[in-house]
Amino acid sequence: MMELVDSHAHLDAEQFADDCGAVIERAAAAGVVKILTMGDSIESSARSVALADRHEAVYAAVGIHPEEARPMTAEDDDSLAAWTEMEKVVAIGEIGLDYYWEKDEEKRALQRRIFVRQLDLARQLQLPVCIHDREAHGDMIRLLKTEGRGLRGVLHCYSGSWEMAQELLPYGWYFGIDGPLTYKNASCPTSCAACLPRGSSSRRIRRICRPFPTAASAMSRPMSVTLRRRRRNFAEKILKSLPRERGRTRECFMEFERKFF
Repeated sequence: MMELVDSHAHLDAEQFADDCGAVIERAAAAGVVKILTMGDSIESSARSVALADRHEAVYAAVGIHPEEARPMTAEDDDSLAAWTEMEKVVAIGEIGLDYYWEKDEEKRALQRRIFVRQLDLARQLQLPVCIHDREAHGDMIRLLKTEGRGLRGVLHCYSGSWEMAQELLPYGWYFGIDGPLTYKNASCPTSCAACLPRGSSSRRIRRICRPFPTAASAMSRPMSVTLRRRRRNFAEKILKSLPRERGRTRECFMEFERKFF
C-alpha cells in the first residue's frame, strides 16, 4: 500500500470531537501514515498541539487564520513560539489573507498586519508556513515578495492564476491543488495543475536548505524574550555542530536541517 502524508487537516474541529481517534485510525488503515493538523487561532493551536502529543501519527502547525483575525499581543507571540519548542510542532499555519468573507477595509488591514507578524515569527523560528489566500492575490504576491522573502512553505488550496504562480515559483513556494479544482468555475486551479512543475527542482531544494534567511523588516522588529532565547539556543547548536557536519554528504546535511530547523 502506498504511504501518504496528509499535509493539511483540522482535526481539532468540532466535527471530530467524538471520534477523532477513530478518524486517525481509519486514515492509517487507508495508508495515511502522518497527518499535519493546523491551528487557526490560539485556542485551536493549543488543541492541535495536544492532539500531536496524544497521537503518534499527528503533527501540528500553530497560527492564527485570517478569519480569526484580532490584534496580536506579545503573549500570543510567546505562546506560538513556546509551542514550537515541541518536536512535533513543525510549521506556522494556517495563516494568510481572506478577502472573500471580509469586505471591511480596516479588518482587511488587520489581516495583513497579523499575516506579516506571523511571517516574521516563522522567520525567527526558522519554520515553514502554510498560507491561506482567498481573493487577496494582489496583496498576497506583494507581501510574499517583501515580508516573505527567504521563507519556505505552501500556498494551501491555491486558487490564484498561473501568472501569479509564475511570479512566486522563483522564490521557492509550493502550491496546494485541493478542493477548488472540483468547482465548476475552477479554471485557475485547473490551468495551474496542468502547468506547475512536478517534484522539486534543484532551485527549490537550495531555497529550502539555505540557512538563516533574513529580511530587513524582521530584523528591525523587537523580539520577545522567548524568541531571543530560541534564536540564541539555535545559534549555539549550529556552532557546536559545524565541525562535525563540515565535509559530510548532502544527505547528511538534509538530516542536519531536519534536526535543527
